[in-house]
Amino acid sequence: MFRPLLSCLLITSCCASEATVTATSLGGRPMLAVRAPASDAINPQVAARLRLPLNVDWNEISVAEACEQLASRLAIPLVVDPDLRASPSLPVTLQVTNMRGDRVLEWVARLGDVVVTPTNGCLYVSREAPERPNSLRLYDVSDLVHQPRHFAGPTISIHQPGANGAIIGLPEDESVERMDVDELAEVVNEMINR
Repeated sequence: MFRPLLSCLLITSCCASEATVTATSLGGRPMLAVRAPASDAINPQVAARLRLPLNVDWNEISVAEACEQLASRLAIPLVVDPDLRASPSLPVTLQVTNMRGDRVLEWVARLGDVVVTPTNGCLYVSREAPERPNSLRLYDVSDLVHQPRHFAGPTISIHQPGANGAIIGLPEDESVERMDVDELAEVVNEMINR
């Protein structure tokens, strides 16, 4: 019962392998607090430009120079870390025809031993991935952990012609076993750490 919801919860909390889930409450309502590194998605216009084909003929140029050429030719916001500009980097030699811009950028990253990270609407090129701030999302799980009380309704009687009537009984109380919010947080953390 809980698996589909938990899967959705984990998908919406980016970087699930690095997420931590704790039980909390807000205004008396049980909540799950999911703390995970914030993620920046690539701007759709930038992603579209990165799919454009490029012809490249580079012979031992710096990573910074390769990135400048890519940024200029694809009209994308590509920022090179100042430390990377200041220090010598591995030379990039690449000759390709009709290769998508994102693939060329992947090759620049591989050949130059750098990391390309989407950050604040641009692509940031550095030696190491920048540390990301954490995001905190609260999920109201009161419907999952609340044990509803059974309110017995009235007895229903259906009269049949020539008979005294039949009484339709209420179904037996089938209580659903519910987790408390701490158990739910424990299950989510177990799923993350698999």
